[in-house]
Amino acid sequence: MNFFSSLKVWAGSPFKNILLQYVGVLLFGLMASVFLSGQLWAARVNLLHTALELACTFIALGTFFTVWHNYRRNPPVNHLMAFGFLMVAIFNLLHTYYFAGLGLYPPGYYDLSTRYWLLGRLTEAAVLLVCAPDLSRPRVNRWGGLFASLGVALGVSYLILRFPSLLPVLMTEQGLTPPKIALEYAVITLFLAALFRLKNNLQRRDMLTYRYIFLALLLAVPAELCFTLFDTITSFTNILGHVLKVIYYHFLFRGTFVSAVTYPHEKLEEAGNYLSGILDSLPLGLITYGPDFRLSFINRKARELSGVGGEEVLGLTPEQLSARLYGENEACRPVARQLEDESVPVRNVIRTINSTKVKIDALEIAGGGALILLSDAKKEEELEDLQLQTETILNSLSNIVVIADRSGSIIMCNRAFESVFEISSGEVKNMSLGTLYSRLLFEKSKSSPLAVPTHGLSQPREALLVTTSGLKKDLVLQSAPIFSIGGEIMGSIVVGSDITLLKRDQQRLQQQEKLALLGEMAAGVVHEIKNPLTTIKGFSQLIAAKSGNPTIRDYASLIESTANDVNKVVSDFLSFAKPKPPVLRAISLNGLVHSVGVLLKESLAKRAIDFDLILGEEKVVLADEAQIKQVLSNMINNAVEAMEGSAKPQLTIITRASLTGDEMTISISDNGKGMTPEDRLKASAPFFTTKDYGTGLSLSICYQIVNEHGGSITAESEPGQGSTFTISLPCRKVGEECLTA
Repeated sequence: MNFFSSLKVWAGSPFKNILLQYVGVLLFGLMASVFLSGQLWAARVNLLHTALELACTFIALGTFFTVWHNYRRNPPVNHLMAFGFLMVAIFNLLHTYYFAGLGLYPPGYYDLSTRYWLLGRLTEAAVLLVCAPDLSRPRVNRWGGLFASLGVALGVSYLILRFPSLLPVLMTEQGLTPPKIALEYAVITLFLAALFRLKNNLQRRDMLTYRYIFLALLLAVPAELCFTLFDTITSFTNILGHVLKVIYYHFLFRGTFVSAVTYPHEKLEEAGNYLSGILDSLPLGLITYGPDFRLSFINRKARELSGVGGEEVLGLTPEQLSARLYGENEACRPVARQLEDESVPVRNVIRTINSTKVKIDALEIAGGGALILLSDAKKEEELEDLQLQTETILNSLSNIVVIADRSGSIIMCNRAFESVFEISSGEVKNMSLGTLYSRLLFEKSKSSPLAVPTHGLSQPREALLVTTSGLKKDLVLQSAPIFSIGGEIMGSIVVGSDITLLKRDQQRLQQQEKLALLGEMAAGVVHEIKNPLTTIKGFSQLIAAKSGNPTIRDYASLIESTANDVNKVVSDFLSFAKPKPPVLRAISLNGLVHSVGVLLKESLAKRAIDFDLILGEEKVVLADEAQIKQVLSNMINNAVEAMEGSAKPQLTIITRASLTGDEMTISISDNGKGMTPEDRLKASAPFFTTKDYGTGLSLSICYQIVNEHGGSITAESEPGQGSTFTISLPCRKVGEECLTA
């Protein structure tokens, strides 16, 4: 960088103004010193010296008291400066009192005033160095700092007064001594070190204005140099040193005392302007009234909506502002007065201002006054229309839709959700997704339910829902994030489908495939078995009729019985493989169950089985009475056989109508040995049985018959706890077809 570039940079830096001001102040100090030198200073040296020193002492005490009365609001740097200048003030007062010209010093102690002088300057230089920016400082206790600074200042002052030999002689009637000059240079060194610390903070401004402190230090250096050069009290260099000292104390006064007083007001004004700027940038109109209900603030948007200026409406009452907005004749009751009278927030007041519909809300301000919010009612209506359109679209979907915010709280759901979950949107609003998921039984319980992915839809998850009415529904759910315009995740959406009927159709299709296979087998096997069975049965009857030997007749009867058993197995197999279509007609399910119960009651009593029959509210069902009776007979026989060996066997049959009224159910419960989860899954499979005997077809036939009726069978069982089989049959009107037809 060449000389001219360096000069250009210097001209634009803060040093330029400071150095120019510094040169001007030095010239002023020289002229003032020339004015005071001669007969004026010589004639009134004691008075002028005392006045100048008391001015410096006043500034030091002013700095202390300013910080003391605002101690909690000041940083640690100000605390240290305050206690340091309290010590400086004490040393300055003692220096002034024991000034040689006044003759108040003890006999033979001519330099006592100089000693206090140097203590004050050393303390002052040390304080300015320590209080420079970028130095860490501990927080000082208020009263501890006060007593410590007073104790140190007064203690050192007493020691110097009591023991003159503690310090070397600093000044005689002939002039300065070398120790005094050396100590003055030590003070100058401290001032220069403080200048070095401050050089990069000239533009800094807090409770201190560092530019003024920097300028004060620049003046303190030549002032201290003057105090190393004078011979007598009346010499020009002594006068110049005192003048420069008062001037640099003036800048310390501006940098500490004045700054501390004006800084809070400047910060308050800055904060007010900043807040006004924020409120002016809001897209919402805002008007505030003070405790006296006079307008105190109106932002830019409110001025645009109302068509009034800013300054001209400040101080108006609500009635005066209303008259300006609507005219004297059409002025209506201001919402601010409505808020004042009723003490409750005023919402959604629509007024027309300057041919624009404006929505007005009024809120009470803590401590008195009112906050008026204005917004364009047309835009509000557009947003409401958009939300209504969104809700209409979501409600028209057959899929379940749930929308949650960023925290996972539900904010919207559609009618399909309400229908499937049997819960209203009001109940689910603000519910967390975690609470909603707790109502579902997911297919893989160990994995987290529907964690929201960062991109796109999540993997489909199957879940089982048990509604409040007791219905079980199979669902498939997926979730996806909702992004803002800026690309941030602002919420999530869960989409689902009710696949209950689909799964039933799949089960029926699987069952039909099994039946088709069994039908093919039956066509070839049953025919081959039936004919030999007829021959065996016929000859066994003939043998029993012709033979006179009782043993042979018994053997013939056993053969016939065995043939009947084989014939039953074949018949069951045929019934399962080639079921007869049900002949539907309206029947009383309660009556059918009651008739079966009457037939069973006596046989159950012989087996010491307690039997309870509970008939609930009835709805008409269309069913094949004979087939349903066969289902009941098979399932009751299974329940009785499962209770063999139980201490107190108990059989309970309960009928009831569902809460929705579209199903009738028959529950058959026993307290037998129960089934394991694996056995429960295989219960409807043909040829599966846990008995030592039996074909394993009776329960499969029951499932088949009920499915042909459009119903279902569910099983609940635990080993050792018994089982409950629930038969569900749809309630249908005459002429309505089966679901499987």
